[in-house]
Order: sequence, then C-alpha cells, then structure tokens
Amino acid sequence: MIRFLALIFALIALPVTASAAPVRIGVVIDKATGCDQSLAKTLGGEAFAKHLQKRLNRPIILCGFANRAAAMQALAAGEIELSPSDQASYLPVRDKVRSILAARSTKGAGRVLALALVTKASSRTAPKLLIGAKPIFVASGEIAHDAPLAGLRAAGTDPSKLGREIFAGGLDQAARDLRSGKGDVLILDAGRYQRLCRSDKPNEQPCADLKEIWRGRPAVSQALAVRRDMPSDLRYQLISIYIAMHLEAPEAFVFATKATPAVAAFDPTEAEALVEIR
Repeated sequence: MIRFLALIFALIALPVTASAAPVRIGVVIDKATGCDQSLAKTLGGEAFAKHLQKRLNRPIILCGFANRAAAMQALAAGEIELSPSDQASYLPVRDKVRSILAARSTKGAGRVLALALVTKASSRTAPKLLIGAKPIFVASGEIAHDAPLAGLRAAGTDPSKLGREIFAGGLDQAARDLRSGKGDVLILDAGRYQRLCRSDKPNEQPCADLKEIWRGRPAVSQALAVRRDMPSDLRYQLISIYIAMHLEAPEAFVFATKATPAVAAFDPTEAEALVEIR
C-alpha cells in the first residue's frame, strides 16, 4: 500500500498539455442535463471543478444524469470519464468499467483487509470449505472480527454457517489455538497478520507451518468508476486527487460527498470492489 500511494502521488505531478481533452464527470441530479459547462456553478460545485482542473491541468465538465444506471451506461459508452456507481448499475457494464474509489464512513474503520489461515495439514483450501469450521479471532470488535467476517461474506461464505467462535485474547494465543487444533481457522486483519508472520530475519518464517486460504475486503455498496481502458496515468492521478481531497480541498470534498453523508475520506479500491461472490 505504501508503494502504491507513493506511485499515485508521484504520477499526479506528471505534466499534462493544456490542450488535453476535458475530463467529464457524471453526477446524479433530479433532472438529467447531459454534459454542461455551467452545471458546476448551478450545482454549487465550482470549488470541486476548479480543484480537479488545477490538479489535472485539464478542463472539468460535469454531466448530469437522472440515476447511476444512466451514468454508468454513459461511462461504458465513453461519453464520460468518471461516474458514481453501485452494484446494480455496475454489473450490466462490468466488462467495460472498473471501480477505483470508495467512500470511507466516519462511523467505521473502512474496508479492512483480512486473511484466513489454516495449518498446512488442513484439507481446507478455500473460503467455501470453511462451513462448520471453528474460527479463531484475536479479539472482538470491528477490525478484529466484524470487518473480516464481512469480507468473508463478500467472498461467498456465510459467517452464520461457521462453527463456534473462539476469541483468543491475544495474537500469540490465537496462533497457539490454531496449531493445537482448538480451532480450525485463524481469521485476522492484515495488520495483525504482519506482526504474526513477518520477521526482520530473512531466513526466519514464523508461519511456515500455516497456509493462507483467503484474503479480501468487504464489498462496497457504492464506488466511483472509470472505464477499464482509461490510461493508467490519468486513473492514478484521479485516485490521488480524491484520496487527499478531504485535506487539500475541503469545499471540493463536501461537494464530492454530497450524495453520501458521513464520509471521512475516499479510499482506493480494487477493480471488482462492488462485486460479491455468490
């Protein structure tokens, strides 16, 4: 993640010619207007448009649509460059578009990356094989328990079909519980995984006797999407602008999140963040 953020912040500094084509951004409004140079002023989004224009050195045009489905159809057709989306509007055009950003709520920890570990001797090799398995958690709470289970649910595993939950009360104890057979699978967030399985000594492998059978994040309900064939430099520039917007341009951030209350920031997402595996 650190390398990824360094890359996108470096890419934002890439020079863009003044004659570059405008970036057309879809917004959902009561009455569809299409792409309109004056729409930013009409909607109170001048600070937003000016911030993106300054950062990209390209004209910014807002394009009004009656709903996300219409905006996503326009994105798939190449009529706009960025669109709000949800699962219903994303799936019909999934082959042509991808998610790049999602809003992080002020009320949660965000999309926590989590993993599932089993012993190497275990016959379980995928999340779907965890039905009936006794899960071990380091602790209760959103990051250690709730978010990882939401990620498993998005991967197609119903948490209600897991076995009795074991709360170890500590990272080392959780690993001992897995190795001793007290539980069948250790489910933990990526931060704790790093502490458990990474060593400063190059020849030391603390988790050599364990295997990872899943890693993932909870699916998102809404995201910002672009075409899959968007040039990577423009995609990374847009990502870097949005993830820093709450700090660099609060007024622009307010407009960008007007349709999604209680947003703390934007986070980068994987391409299929809106998809839940069934």
